[in-house]
Amino acid sequence: RHAHFGDWCLDCASHTLRGPDGIEQVLGTAEAQVLRAFLERPNQILTREQLLGARDLSPLDRSIDVRISRLRRRIEADPQNPKVIKTVYGAGYMLCTVVQWS
Repeated sequence: RHAHFGDWCLDCASHTLRGPDGIEQVLGTAEAQVLRAFLERPNQILTREQLLGARDLSPLDRSIDVRISRLRRRIEADPQNPKVIKTVYGAGYMLCTVVQWS
């Protein structure tokens, strides 16, 4: 199964992300899981728990922030001013794009 979003395409089976330049990069399992959670629910706010698939997270657990940061470095034109993966303060994160599956 492939998810197409913006100029990007994720092969969910191999965790391969193909960019607009045609270059492919293999995502780590944790990054691929977070990206897939976004792709399955575009334009919806997802909580940290939904993205990690865990309950009772410690407020000090920053692992999701690291994963989001890594994804932004890969897919955002300007990771410091993200347009695709937005932070919704006090609520979570949201993938702001249309997703098509094939």
